[in-house]
Amino acid sequence: MFKDSLDTFINQLVSDTLAYDDSYFQANVTKLHKAIGDDFYAYFRHLVEFQTTRGIFEGFDDEEFMKGVKVLLSHQLRDIKVLNGLYSFRVELVGHEEECWREFVIPGGMSLADLGYMILIAFNADGSHLFDITYRGDTYICDAQDQYDDFDQPYAADVQLALLKLRKGSRLDMNYDYGENWQFKIKVLNAHSVKHITKDADMSFGEGAGMNIWEDNHYDFDRYFIDPVGVKEEFEENGWDVQEFAEDVYDKDQCNSDLLENFYNMKTGYESKEPNFFDEVEEDDFGPLN
Repeated sequence: MFKDSLDTFINQLVSDTLAYDDSYFQANVTKLHKAIGDDFYAYFRHLVEFQTTRGIFEGFDDEEFMKGVKVLLSHQLRDIKVLNGLYSFRVELVGHEEECWREFVIPGGMSLADLGYMILIAFNADGSHLFDITYRGDTYICDAQDQYDDFDQPYAADVQLALLKLRKGSRLDMNYDYGENWQFKIKVLNAHSVKHITKDADMSFGEGAGMNIWEDNHYDFDRYFIDPVGVKEEFEENGWDVQEFAEDVYDKDQCNSDLLENFYNMKTGYESKEPNFFDEVEEDDFGPLN
């Protein structure tokens, strides 16, 4: 009953707000509607809900309520101009820039962490290690163990790509797995403006070349490029299979299939607020944990 009554109240408030008689306000509403399309009502309702909450706690009158709505609306329009677009990236594996590289497209409204997940999928990484991305001297961190509170750097999932004001030729750097130290050079190939705010479906992999990384085995990966026959023979002598280290070269179709299947699984794994398993157990349960 409470939820139904609240929905009715908010819907009426949204309707009354949209009908507010002010030419500048109505012009901005039209711009927002044009920018967002079918998602406009839900977007505007969220804005009204936010201002309503503030109004309840601060005792706004009608004039103060509408003043806040106008400010929020102008801020949204300003951000939409930035978020509304697609970025094309070229990513090269450091040390093998000419041999191992990928190109892909991602919406500007997605996060810096999302860019990292795209790179991990592009190089067939497990996504089981901490990574960070550096841009203009600032380093943004992302950790699957949800231990990022232990670091001083800002969290990459909290930073939208487009708000970094990337442009053609911008350069970022990514480091994955601090033990193995897989490093990637990231270059913005282009920034495309589009008519409406873009959806996740606009993410896609394009051209690329070279092998996938060998998770937890950077040393042998580098050696393999110098002496593939010798490394294979060494693996065979030790009873190892070099194929287990993903010798396959980049496959655009497979990568796009992996994107659809694995992106949100990886995103959830990195950004989940669930505690680490070992934070929940007592030493007596398993003996010393060191």
